[in-house]
Amino acid sequence: ILPEHRAIFLEREQAAIAAMAHFDHEVPMRRADGELRWFRISSAPRSGPKGGVLWDGIQVDITERVLAEQAQREAVAERESIAAEREAVLRQLGEGVIVTNAEGRIVYVNQAAAAIHGTAELDVPVAGYSTTYRLFTEAGEPYPAERLPLARAVMNRETVNNERWLIRRNDGVEIAAVGSASPVYRADGSFMGAVLTLRDDTARHIAEQALRINQERLAAAFKIGRIGIYDYNVREG
Repeated sequence: ILPEHRAIFLEREQAAIAAMAHFDHEVPMRRADGELRWFRISSAPRSGPKGGVLWDGIQVDITERVLAEQAQREAVAERESIAAEREAVLRQLGEGVIVTNAEGRIVYVNQAAAAIHGTAELDVPVAGYSTTYRLFTEAGEPYPAERLPLARAVMNRETVNNERWLIRRNDGVEIAAVGSASPVYRADGSFMGAVLTLRDDTARHIAEQALRINQERLAAAFKIGRIGIYDYNVREG
């Protein structure tokens, strides 16, 4: 048994003997050829033929299992580290980012996207995009979920650029958004989900509305002016 594991092994073994209890412990050992192996050592007391106590023990090589578990822990730690790094980067982006899995369920919403929508609901399926995030067309109609850019990226593997829609947040604020969505693939080419990037485009939306209203008023005034001139000329004739 390696020195750094020997003390705890002996302590637990002595405690089991004193309590006449089952003993089970996993320890690394270095064989005569220098190879390090892991073993599970178990023992249990039983009554001897003359009233004494006998201990039955077994030693099982568990090296392959231990190495597999270690590799799995390292892989998980690496994935978590990569995810944390990506989260730190995405959190700093000014643009909103929403990510789905292959089934279309929302698995990530960065801070910018949460601020735009006023919510950051996860595990939302495609059918729930519009109602959960309160999405409407620019004309003010409920936006059919299957026509949304993110849904099209998931369902049709479509890349959608610079689409516009309205968000009516629960706090009563209406936001005009513009965004793009695209499917995401793994290195082996398999589909893994979709990503939507969006930004607050309310200022442009308000400016365009004001310009349109002014143009309509000008056109109406011009039309009225022409009618007035025509009537005047008829009377003078």
